[in-house]
Amino acid sequence: GFICSSCNEAISGMMITAMGKRWHSDHFVCTVCNTNLEHVQFFQRDGLPYCHFDYHDKFSPKCGHCNSAIENECLTALGKSWHPGHFFCRECGDPFEEDGYMVHDDFPYCEKDYLRLFAPKCAGCQDPIQGDFISALKGKWHRDCFGCTVCHIGFDTTSYYVENGKPYCQAHY
Repeated sequence: GFICSSCNEAISGMMITAMGKRWHSDHFVCTVCNTNLEHVQFFQRDGLPYCHFDYHDKFSPKCGHCNSAIENECLTALGKSWHPGHFFCRECGDPFEEDGYMVHDDFPYCEKDYLRLFAPKCAGCQDPIQGDFISALKGKWHRDCFGCTVCHIGFDTTSYYVENGKPYCQAHY
């Protein structure tokens, strides 16, 4: 006869064969919750049977946003796993597309929000600065914004005049 893998007793009558072993039909149960696995999807790990829920709860990666098990497609970013729809900008909530994301204090932001919130602001127009800039008069400036306060013509040399912390060309000083 056959011996049950769960109770080590002889099996007579109904028997389940699964995972290369034999079981009494009421002994083939989930290792965690004891749900009968005879007619449901089950998973095995280290020779033990698990129901769908307990297998994913114990062994699947957890989402960095909702902390639930990720059963299918998984994104990995910032040292965490994410459901695809749960990796989004901390500020606006939009999911990230192919253009990627920027990080501040370990949180992801879209480029627009990152620049608005964290990039240095131009002393001339107050818009965020990215890339080249001019550092002058205790501020940072877009190259096109650093010009005469009156005529707005940029300085073609490093010479300019200052009054009340504002730059002027020779003609308007």
